[in-house]
Order: sequence, then C-alpha cells, then structure tokens
Amino acid sequence: MIKVLIITNTVRIWWWTWRQSSLLANSLKKQGYETLLVSLQSKCKCEYKIWSKIEYIENNSIFFRWLIKYITIVKKITEFYPDYIIIINNQISRRLLLIKIFLRNIKVITSTRIAPNCFWFINRQLIPFYRFWNMNHAISKWIEKSLNKDFLLNNTKTIYNLFDVDSNIDLSKNKSEIELNKWNWIINIVTVWRLDLQKWQRHLIRIFQKLSRDYNVILTIIWEWKLQNDLNSMILALWLDKCIKIINNQENIFPILKQADIFLFSSIYEWFWNVLVEALSMGLPIISTDCPSWPREILCPELELDSIINYPYFWWNWILTKPFNGRIILNSIADTPLNNEENIFYESIVKMIKMKNHWYEKSKQILRSRDFDESKIIKEWIKILK
Repeated sequence: MIKVLIITNTVRIWWWTWRQSSLLANSLKKQGYETLLVSLQSKCKCEYKIWSKIEYIENNSIFFRWLIKYITIVKKITEFYPDYIIIINNQISRRLLLIKIFLRNIKVITSTRIAPNCFWFINRQLIPFYRFWNMNHAISKWIEKSLNKDFLLNNTKTIYNLFDVDSNIDLSKNKSEIELNKWNWIINIVTVWRLDLQKWQRHLIRIFQKLSRDYNVILTIIWEWKLQNDLNSMILALWLDKCIKIINNQENIFPILKQADIFLFSSIYEWFWNVLVEALSMGLPIISTDCPSWPREILCPELELDSIINYPYFWWNWILTKPFNGRIILNSIADTPLNNEENIFYESIVKMIKMKNHWYEKSKQILRSRDFDESKIIKEWIKILK
C-alpha cells in the first residue's frame, strides 16, 4: 500500500485553501492509499470532516516555535515513513526546504497556491530552490505559467482544487439561520469572502448605490474581517443599509447560496476562488471580474490565459467583466461617478437581472462544477502517486 503524508497549516473549514488537504486525504483514502494528515495548528472547533488519520502538532512556545515544529515533523516522517509527502502550504514549503536533505528516498510534492510574483521579495528568492522538490503542484494554469516563465521551473503540474459537489448539494438542504428576502420582486444578490482590499467590495457598494435606485435588489456580503467597520460606515453614509447586509462567517454557506438569485465576485486578483465553484454547484448565475488568475479558468475555460477579449464577456449564465483598477477613491464617494470598470459591472448586473427566465436553468452551472468534483480531480493525483 502506498503511504502519503499530507502536511498543512490548519484544517479549519473556512480556511479555503487549507481545507483542500482534508478533501485530498479523504479522497486518497477512498482510493486505497494509507494517508496521514498532519496539521501544524492545534485542533479547531470548526473542523472539516476527515476520514483519514490526522495528527496535530501543538506548540505554544513563543521562542524557537518553528524549530520545534521542524523537529516534530521530521520525527513524524521517520515514524510514518511515507512514499510521498504533499505540502499544502507555500509558507511551509519554504521553511521545509532543508528537509529534502533527509528525504532522499521519499518523493516530495509542494503545492503552490499563491501567484509567485505576489510573494514577498525574500520569499521570491527561494522559489528557484523549488527545483529540488520532486514536483511543484500549481492550483491553476496561471500559477504554473508563472513558475515556468518567471522562475524557470519545469517540474510543475496543474491540478485544480477538488470539491465534493454532492455534499455541497446535501448541505444546501439544511435549514439556515439566515433567511434572504423571499418576495418575488426582490432580487437577492450574494458575494462571499473576507472584507479586504483584495476583494474590493468598495466597488460593489458604489455600484449598488446606483443599482438600488433602478431595481429592487439586496446585496448580502457573507463574512467579516479587516474592513468591516470601514464598509459599514460607507454603507451608512450612502444610505444603503436597507439594501446591503454584511453577515458573519457561516459554517455552512450553501443554504444561503441556494436562496440567492445572482452571485458576484469583485476581486482585483485571486488564486483559486473556491466559492466560485461552490456557487456553480448551487446553479447560480455568476458575474465576475476577469482578474488574475482564476475566474477565467473556472468560468470560461475555452479562453486562453492571455487572450484579449471585449468586456463584458458573456457565456450562458455567467459574465466576465473588466477587472477593477484597484485605485482608492479619495473624493466624496457619493459625488464621484462610476468609472469605466464599475459601469461595465453595473451593466452586467442589469443584463443578468433582465435574463431572469434563465436563472432557473441550473444544469449548465452544476455540470461545470462537476468538472472539479473529487471523483475527477483525484484521478490527476493518482497519476502522480504511483
């Protein structure tokens, strides 16, 4: 039996990228692999269901924290002695580069989940050393292209994140404490993720200032983080508190997504936005910025990564719009007209609203989400783990 050790930072359900480690461990175990999942954080309350054996490396020491973890990891490897080690974290990959000295007979696969050009300067200098890993796994073609072109790595392979689509559909049947407006004349629009500059919800709020004057819409933003106070102040200043709601992090978002009419994505850059696939699994129409790197790969795989397109780009029940420029508006928000990118996003929402009869044709969206189902993606992993 082939033994696989998976090292991750945490298995908290809402840490999207790290949650992939638990899904991967579950899928490999179902395929007959002996798996051990090692988390470098203590056990969390919000933990993804794991069938694989899991161990936690707890270390509350302020001093020599990583040295103690490093020694503990080496001990775990020696005890389990796997055929393969998969590292699901860029930060851990960099810190464990020296471990390859002790693992000459063990194949190590490291997962690059963030665009390398967005690393801090010092961390970017370590990327050429990734050639010493047996394989560099990229979660998107865009990331793999950067590893190949910018850092001259050739031991790379793209394998997309995996999802349990049937489980998503089952979870959507659960009752949610959050009930969206059920009146037929109200259009429920949802976006999900942390509130920070990368996600650029400020653009959405400006767009909804205009949209709320023309249509009966309610925007629900799921999650709260760094910028919640700023955004709440902006919402109140624009008198939009009746049509924009910010709700807390939810352990199960699927019942809320199921109630929505349209899903929005407004990032100025991204790696692999898992909730896009999850929105597809709920059959939702989607409007997304065509930012680097992932919405295009998920929604419009027929497009080349660098191809130039006219915005908005429409295909079936989803629309790609021109990426936001990321400039912070210093003038009065209420007095500043929408810029070109915001106008395109606004017109895309209007177009989707007018296509209401198409909202109920969910089969295309669900079918696309199944391209990322664990039953398909795990086959790519099995090709490597032989």
